Amino acid sequence: MDNINNADLSELTEQIEPENQEDQNNQPEQSLPTSEQIEKELSRISQNSKKSNPIKTLIQVLIVSAAVVVLITSLLTPVIKVSGNAMQPTLNNDDVSIAIKTTKLEKGDVCCFYNNNNLFVRRVIGTPGDVIEISEDGTVLVNSETLNEAYITEKALGDCDMTFPFTVPENNYFVLGDNRPVSKDSRINEIGCVSFDRIVGKLIVTVWPVYAIGIVD
Repeated sequence: MDNINNADLSELTEQIEPENQEDQNNQPEQSLPTSEQIEKELSRISQNSKKSNPIKTLIQVLIVSAAVVVLITSLLTPVIKVSGNAMQPTLNNDDVSIAIKTTKLEKGDVCCFYNNNNLFVRRVIGTPGDVIEISEDGTVLVNSETLNEAYITEKALGDCDMTFPFTVPENNYFVLGDNRPVSKDSRINEIGCVSFDRIVGKLIVTVWPVYAIGIVD
């Protein structure tokens, strides 16, 4: 599963662990992009500048600089480094995203939450009182209306031991990973619906790598 190790949220970075044990054994320790990585990226841009448009190169340098500023100013917010593929294509392995601490979420928000002392990242599909249905082909219905999910690339019922239709309890969210065939989420009792007190925050922006910088939506 996409888990994050059990570090205190006051730490600069939280780590999402891989989907399986083999990945976990091969996973290096989490960290934000180091000064060496940033220097390497700037060096790459400098080399490319000899072949590319100066304006394009300037934009790339500004983007890297902006990423550095965001990382420095993110000391007061949770920073998530992703490992695994449960949230692809929205979030990929080694993406670094910043979250805001809140429990007030809406349908479609990408959130992080605790489950058995591990931190997960998933998308909110249902809020309290919503009636959720998932068909055999993976089509999701909320309150009898088919959900338009532009953020997924493949429908799938996936790993599911839940009986539908299912009503989201008060003070809970129903969450799913964007990579439906592999994600472990509210479809299984092991995770289930996520109570408000387990919510850490809402992911708002990916800051690393450079090509992935953008709003999380």
